[in-house]
Amino acid sequence: MSVWIDFVISLSPFFIFTGLWAVVYFRGSKVNKKLLESFENEIQDVLGTHVNEINKVKIRSDEYEFRCSTKNKNIKVLTLHLKLVSRSFIIQWIINLFFKEQDRLFIGSKFGTNQGDENPVYRFDIVPYRKKSFISKRFDTFIAMDDIPTIKKSVDKKYMFKSESVAYVEHFVDNEEFIELIDNMEPIMEHLTIHKSQEDTDPHLSITFEFYAVNEDDYSVSEMLQLFFLTAQLHISNHDTIKKKLAKGKKGKSMTARRGAARSVASRKKKSKKRSRKK
Repeated sequence: MSVWIDFVISLSPFFIFTGLWAVVYFRGSKVNKKLLESFENEIQDVLGTHVNEINKVKIRSDEYEFRCSTKNKNIKVLTLHLKLVSRSFIIQWIINLFFKEQDRLFIGSKFGTNQGDENPVYRFDIVPYRKKSFISKRFDTFIAMDDIPTIKKSVDKKYMFKSESVAYVEHFVDNEEFIELIDNMEPIMEHLTIHKSQEDTDPHLSITFEFYAVNEDDYSVSEMLQLFFLTAQLHISNHDTIKKKLAKGKKGKSMTARRGAARSVASRKKKSKKRSRKK
């Protein structure tokens, strides 16, 4: 009898691990299933008046694409890419206790009609200052552009706004609704960009959000899509005006005299590396 008891006791770590694995797996799967249903319902509710059709495609476990056929003839392609944190695997669950991986929603679109693409004639980037690593990795791109001030100084302290000239993006940085939405989105915003596509699959407009969703109150798909459609609308309605400015060679007041955020982030990194070498 004692032999069996010793045998069971020796297997107790296995039983504990198996039990914990089962709890994490079923609980995590349930949470992600609920989140996916919530996302899908909100996407359909918000996009109902903007699109003709939404096709959901499962890329892999906990990763989905929503490919939309839009009613707006100027938006040729609209795709939402949702990647949920893997909550059903115990190793990932343990990692997330210390280093929380983020759920991500990417919204991308191409401008134009079925007859062809309509490339933006300027580049515009918005990145929160807290994304220092993101800025440093794209240092060469950002440092080549001007720093653009907005109508709200408190927003300028939170974000880096970049473009070739303030004259090309005045319709964004002077728009109160746009700046207010950007301000509200700072905790979950990773990057907003408008640029020419290098390849057929490149979006002209893309916005990426990062958040850790446990329930529906941790995010608002409607606000994310509101920002996307407002950005698209402002770009489309001012596209011809910007082309005329470019044709006349108008760039507006240069902002290159200001020390860029990208330069500041990179210089701090270089200084820290030099100090570590001296040590």
